[in-house]
Amino acid sequence: MAGKGNRRHIKRLASSKYMQIQRQRAAYIAKPLPGAHTAISSISLVSVLRDKLHAVASSAEAKSVIGSGSIEVNGRVVREERYAVGFSDIIHLKPESEYYKVVINHASSFALDKCGKDEKRVLKITGKYTLRGGRLMLRLMNGSVVSAGEGMSVNDSVVVSSGSPEKVIKMEKGSKCLVISGTHASEYGIIKELVSGTASRLALAKVSGTSEFETPLRNIMAVE
Repeated sequence: MAGKGNRRHIKRLASSKYMQIQRQRAAYIAKPLPGAHTAISSISLVSVLRDKLHAVASSAEAKSVIGSGSIEVNGRVVREERYAVGFSDIIHLKPESEYYKVVINHASSFALDKCGKDEKRVLKITGKYTLRGGRLMLRLMNGSVVSAGEGMSVNDSVVVSSGSPEKVIKMEKGSKCLVISGTHASEYGIIKELVSGTASRLALAKVSGTSEFETPLRNIMAVE
């Protein structure tokens, strides 16, 4: 049986909508490695340099740049060209001293904003559990796990610095929020009401932004 899961590339026509790439430019694109982000919500670092930032002219040039240790993601040097890059990651091009943050566009897809070196990462808490010995841990939206701090609950957001949460942003009425999925993706608004879910209905949030709308709670995150 063919090991399709081990292939280094995927067909552009079958790639995730999240990538937002030119599908007819070539037949294949580098497949992101499993990691902090899922395959459908990430793009490989080599593709970011070539297709998004246009910092290199070819994948061979991108691999050379990455292999030289000239690229950092979230403060760590990355030498793997298929490293999965996704929402809230911060990419540092060391030779140019340029920083870019991965954000969401109106189509719930990959986009980049230029930022400064002191830019903070804000991630939504998607799970909370206790380790043996009573230590509380948080699972964040990008798959990473960090130690829980006081007052941090599922659906809140945390400001992450050096891999650790330094501040909590509560998901509550009156909080500012960012829509990260759905029809209103990339819009900011104020939470007007939170509606608890039931066995047959998702938890909802009523948001006031450019207009007033209702969306599943999973589609928004609290921000500063």
